[in-house]
Amino acid sequence: MRVSRQKLVNTENLEQPENVRAPRTLAEQKAWLDERGWSGIRKASPELIQEISNLKVDGIEESTDLKSLYMVQGRIWWFEEFWADYWLKKSRHDALVAYFEKVTTLETHDRIIAAVQKQTPEMMRREPKNRPHGATWINGFRWNDEAEDEQEEEIGGLFKGVA
Repeated sequence: MRVSRQKLVNTENLEQPENVRAPRTLAEQKAWLDERGWSGIRKASPELIQEISNLKVDGIEESTDLKSLYMVQGRIWWFEEFWADYWLKKSRHDALVAYFEKVTTLETHDRIIAAVQKQTPEMMRREPKNRPHGATWINGFRWNDEAEDEQEEEIGGLFKGVA
């Protein structure tokens, strides 16, 4: 599953003051973030995160540089998709920080979304107090865990025909 930036946010509906020129080149992106005091997700205010998320940038230069506006904005959007699907809505900022540290490619994001969807039935059977917080799940690389149903099938196959 490939999630494009356009799929995550419809940039046509974002409001942006007319006198603001959106940063397009990599140098402009980094300068724009520096002007706003961006020093990473840990220290970013909710207002700055929202401003970055809402910024409409047509023709932005794509980059894999994690300090580029392209990747910062993209990872905020990816996190929003994760958070919408995640089964425990506690400690959002901690989960966002963990997401930024661990999720640096679209491929990892796609694996995480697939794992959340696959593990949701198991997690929803648990009491909320027994479900991992988002940061714990991310920091534990839990997207690599097998779903409970897969584990049961494996165990069941081991003992098949044993009486």
